[in-house]
Amino acid sequence: FGSYTLLIIQILAIIFGGIGVYIYLKKQINNKTLALLGSLLFYLFFSIYDCLVFDYHNNVVGIMLLPYLFYYISIRNFKFYYFLLFLFLICKENLSLISLFLGLSTLLFDRNKNNKIHGLATIIISFLYLYLSIKIIIPYFNEGFYDHWSFEKIGSDPIDSIKNIILHPIYTFQLLFDHDLKIKMWILILLSGGVISILSPSYALLLIPIISQKFFSSNEAYYGHVFQYSIEFAPIIAI
Repeated sequence: FGSYTLLIIQILAIIFGGIGVYIYLKKQINNKTLALLGSLLFYLFFSIYDCLVFDYHNNVVGIMLLPYLFYYISIRNFKFYYFLLFLFLICKENLSLISLFLGLSTLLFDRNKNNKIHGLATIIISFLYLYLSIKIIIPYFNEGFYDHWSFEKIGSDPIDSIKNIILHPIYTFQLLFDHDLKIKMWILILLSGGVISILSPSYALLLIPIISQKFFSSNEAYYGHVFQYSIEFAPIIAI
């Protein structure tokens, strides 16, 4: 269709994501009205419009698969679950952090003990994919470098960052609030349902990698509400 083809795909993906929110909620709470309201909350979420007025990005498409990952693991259809997990991961390397925490949430909170093994498998797959992406796949196509690291304030690489988070917790906490734009972003997130999501730890756990990627970055675009960088909040907080 020309230069706007990917924008059409992105819009269709968002519609698809809202349907996934409805399907999953309807299954979980068996209430069509509440499921519809959850889907409506998703479509009205501020980050949806931020990404729609910007250009195409793969993480927008990828995160729309998350409600379906919730759904298929809840009905124990692991054939579709792992197929969608594969599609989810190859959309963008940082989405593997979210699926890693999805696996951790399943391991900690899923009442079905048989699902916990798949939670562990999800953690392992996500970690391996993240490592391969950053250390091998992307550098192979980028003259030997991975040049998307913008978290110099907290560490020179993921391992160094984890070490600094553990050794310097007060400084780490301060980084979440050290800019006026971050404060504004916190207000948007909390007023859009973030406050209530804290009451559901199995879902709130998945917000940790998203919040970390936004607020620990030295790039203002990441922790602001413009562009597509807040889209990952939408399905999780809506659900």
